[in-house]
Amino acid sequence: MNKTRKLKDKSINKQAVIEPGIEMPQEEIKQKKWHQKRWVRIVALCLAVSLIVSELLMRYISDPTAGTGLSLQPQALMDAEVKALMEHPLDVMKALKEADQEAKKEQQELIDACDRAETYISEGKYAEAIEPVNYLIDHMQLTEEELEQLKMTRTALYFSSSQFEEAEKGCTELIGSGSKESGYYYFMRSVCYIQKEEYALAKKDILAALESGYEEQALCYVHLAFCENYLEDYESLLEHAQKALDMGADEVYRPTLVYLLALSSLKLEKFEESISYLSQLLQLDEYKESGELYYYRGVSELTLEKFEEAYDDFNLAMKYGMAGDDSTDTEAEEKLTMLYYNRAVAALGLNKLDEAVEGLEKVVERGDNQELKETSQELLELLEQASTEQ
Repeated sequence: MNKTRKLKDKSINKQAVIEPGIEMPQEEIKQKKWHQKRWVRIVALCLAVSLIVSELLMRYISDPTAGTGLSLQPQALMDAEVKALMEHPLDVMKALKEADQEAKKEQQELIDACDRAETYISEGKYAEAIEPVNYLIDHMQLTEEELEQLKMTRTALYFSSSQFEEAEKGCTELIGSGSKESGYYYFMRSVCYIQKEEYALAKKDILAALESGYEEQALCYVHLAFCENYLEDYESLLEHAQKALDMGADEVYRPTLVYLLALSSLKLEKFEESISYLSQLLQLDEYKESGELYYYRGVSELTLEKFEEAYDDFNLAMKYGMAGDDSTDTEAEEKLTMLYYNRAVAALGLNKLDEAVEGLEKVVERGDNQELKETSQELLELLEQASTEQ
């Protein structure tokens, strides 16, 4: 909380009280839960697994030992074992039949695994799809590129089923393989770290993704801005959020990026900039009734001694309410106390003494913020003395 300037003589303190840990509006969190979304690229990859596996399976069935120097084809066995065929025809034919049956059994098991994976993914059962994909990885003869594709698919399935530890390990393995897609894997691992609230590690991987040439640069800067918010590096947040906007970040992120710009400007005491960003948001239909946005704009206006604008915004905050759906009862009450105090200070600046006294008395009566309670009591005493002297 910004420290309140000490009262001198009989002057009135007009500095705004800012909430200790300003967070994103709860309604925004509810709607835009950015770090818990199913990433389109990941899900698309999951849904495409049946195509990848089917293609590999067709190649494998047509020649299951391709690249091994071996063959299960009858002619190849005859060429390799002419002498054995002549000397022990029944034994060889029996062995050939058993080998053929074993090959067919293996092929059928691969087909079944492919079918199960396809069914589970199409039904959104990503956790269940992991087992058949693992079977394909373990039992199919694959090129390095094909193996990488299936391992990435498995990693995506881990991620989409909220198994972030396993997804992180999968990304780490793929990064270590020296793949040309390492930028993508760094980005994917950063998302896993974000899900685990390990924001410093996430930031490091996002920067590595950019350095590796990952093409989704705007999205990287969106994630960097979010990480900086949790790391409380507001100068970097300003830089990265603006870069994300300049590079054409997806529309779904734009309101939140503008909010982050407003938040960081407020934290850095760039009040004019904060007012400008918040005003942009309040022009959007979905935010016109956001009490928290009106409150934070009022804080900046009050600090700049724009009392009329601040008073109006605090009234709108009171009208629409500041408690989001995720707020606890205690948090909601503390926010309301700060709103009563700041509106009272704005009223003092406009010489609306009756309203100021009423607001300050509310703060004292509520008593859930000791510092504001004591400051309000001092203000009430000064106002009473001034009234007596008149």
